[in-house]
Amino acid sequence: MSNAILKYHKSLSKDFEINVPLSKSIYNRLLILKKLYFPNLVLLNKSDSNDSILLENLLTQSFNNTTLEAQDAGTVFRFLTALLAISPSNCLLTGTSRMKERPIAGLVEMLQNIGAQITYEETHGFPPLRINGKPLTGGITLKTENKQSSQFYSAMAMIAPAFSKGLTLVLPENLGSKPYWDMTLKCMEQLRIPFTRQDELQFFFPHFEKNTSIIEYETERDWSAASFFILLPLLIRDLNITINGLSVNSIQGDSAFIIKYANALGLGFKPAQKGIRFFNNKQITHLSHLDFADSPDLSMNFIVVLALLQHDCIFSGLESLALKESNRSSALQKELKKSGIRFYQDGKNWRLETKDIHIPQVIEFDTYEDHRIAMALSYFALFAHIQINQPEVVSKSFPNFWIEAAKTGIQSSN
Repeated sequence: MSNAILKYHKSLSKDFEINVPLSKSIYNRLLILKKLYFPNLVLLNKSDSNDSILLENLLTQSFNNTTLEAQDAGTVFRFLTALLAISPSNCLLTGTSRMKERPIAGLVEMLQNIGAQITYEETHGFPPLRINGKPLTGGITLKTENKQSSQFYSAMAMIAPAFSKGLTLVLPENLGSKPYWDMTLKCMEQLRIPFTRQDELQFFFPHFEKNTSIIEYETERDWSAASFFILLPLLIRDLNITINGLSVNSIQGDSAFIIKYANALGLGFKPAQKGIRFFNNKQITHLSHLDFADSPDLSMNFIVVLALLQHDCIFSGLESLALKESNRSSALQKELKKSGIRFYQDGKNWRLETKDIHIPQVIEFDTYEDHRIAMALSYFALFAHIQINQPEVVSKSFPNFWIEAAKTGIQSSN
């Protein structure tokens, strides 16, 4: 479908159970670790996100004399770059026009420093890449100050145990999205892939042989995807949302971020039979600044909710948004402006100002082919009839998003 007209139908029910997808961040890491070390790893639940399906399919293809299309999936492109570099391969790894605008030099340089044969096919520092892969020895200490993406370091950590002499990896200080690095280590720990934390930033990964044991793994539900519904009670005060399958004992950094700020947001939560129940607990108190450096995927939903609550705020840690599936900070700035909401850059920070807010009865929103933009702007359906262009983009991470949203009253009239 090319667009969807959304409006809110208030339900008599105040309690809803929502089903969210698996964490594609965890699932995609497991796919790489399965390919490298655990051929008999059994993933008990399957991810239905486009990114995970794409990666799973690409990992079954030949790596020789072929072109691998990573589409718009940044995680897929970065993890495959590292995997192909150490696998017998001769291929072109490419993606969409937007993917060709997303820098990859930081990862390529690390791989080239340990002997990988990778060249740029078009623009230096950007996809597509020509990769001639081969087993690598390692045995060195790899240090770089590139902070563009924690995925570069996660990709290196996952392939490091395949080197015959292992690898020492030194992270840069103040690496953004560091909880995703921690998630990578946790996945490796759970599969008993050894590594040594030599200090806060330095890690040694010894050689690890393939393990042919049958291992079963159940992937967590996705806190990033769940965040839309978690925050919904802040806008619908009598709403109770139970997210099935969520646990506070999560290895996802986004769970810690939400729990950390729940009280300041006025968001209550408690364990439920099937997951966690979220509800409006009180008014927002003393929340003037939010730092999304560790959880950038949550920023879109938080910013839109605070805008609709007319709660001005300062945001930091949004630098990576310009390098996502769209330039998210710029896209959000343009779409919020349609309701008189100012969201603008102020030095390294971004400011939200809502004194001139005026939500039209009908609003048309562009989604910039970005799943998180589409989901975040859907909050406006609570206040107006909105048209979401390209609503199908949510399938990248949450294929059933519109079905779950309809349960709460945010429904399409198409």
